[in-house]
Amino acid sequence: MNDLPAIIGAIGLLIGTVFGGIAALDRRRARISTEVAEELENYQRWRPRVRRGWAELMAIISELGGRVPPEVEELIHFPPPAPNPRHSREEENRADAS
Repeated sequence: MNDLPAIIGAIGLLIGTVFGGIAALDRRRARISTEVAEELENYQRWRPRVRRGWAELMAIISELGGRVPPEVEELIHFPPPAPNPRHSREEENRADAS
């Protein structure tokens, strides 16, 4: 019976840790959802401009006889690769370290 306060304290600490962890995961999920929504909004806002620029670039290249300089050839790929979400920076850092 002398250990009862220690047992109750340990159980309280365990419950607090579990619920604190769940709350932290919910906050992280909400933050990631907000970042993904912002990226989608930016994508939808800039996509028409990029497509228009792409069409103008292709028109200029066709006026030049279809010859694309090699340095430009490397840069123009459509659709562009999708950017990595902000929350995947850890994966980029691991890939760079390899």
